[in-house]
Amino acid sequence: MGGHGAIKLGMLFPDVFTSVYALSPYVLGLEKDYGKDGEAYKQAQTIKSRDTLITGYKYLNANAVIAVDVGNNAYSFGRYFECRKHRVLLSGYLGSIGFGFPAAMGASAAAPGKSIIAVTGDGGFGQYLAEFTTAVKYGMNITTILVNNGELGKISNEQRDIELPVWQTSLVNPNFSEYALSCGGLGIRVTDVAELEEAMARAIINMGPAVVEIMADPELT
Repeated sequence: MGGHGAIKLGMLFPDVFTSVYALSPYVLGLEKDYGKDGEAYKQAQTIKSRDTLITGYKYLNANAVIAVDVGNNAYSFGRYFECRKHRVLLSGYLGSIGFGFPAAMGASAAAPGKSIIAVTGDGGFGQYLAEFTTAVKYGMNITTILVNNGELGKISNEQRDIELPVWQTSLVNPNFSEYALSCGGLGIRVTDVAELEEAMARAIINMGPAVVEIMADPELT
């Protein structure tokens, strides 16, 4: 009792890459399952993250605070968004997916008179989805630009980069715009690039939390 000693286990633990390659024949044939929103993603195959951010640039106040999540949305923000007097909040990117919306809430609490924007993906926003009700409760003027591509796109790209099959990165999401409406906020779903301008304009002037859910193609950045 209370002693410490080595325990010998009769098991062999191969390295990770050996294990993954051994499993690859079983996962290579898997197709993405986007659930009930599958058709919406097909209809949105022309919407790129670039279109979203360039359109958003037109409508954001020059002194807005922008909280950027982790994922392909952050890469696209860095490429295509031109900051003026904006304050940008970043997480440091070390495994911190889900940062965007909570950071926007913090910015709203600290500077309630400012225009607050969250730029996020479906993977990140989904991690703190219930906090939208908190934003509604306190009347936080947060506009969430949500690029919904139905998968953890950054992880898919990392798997391709090291020549592994894309495995278990697809997501089955709720309708985020309907969720926002059910919580008492504004929710707008965009499935055509021609709808982006009106959706952004409505969301930015809305008093209270709003979600602009852009159904995007994960292959197009």
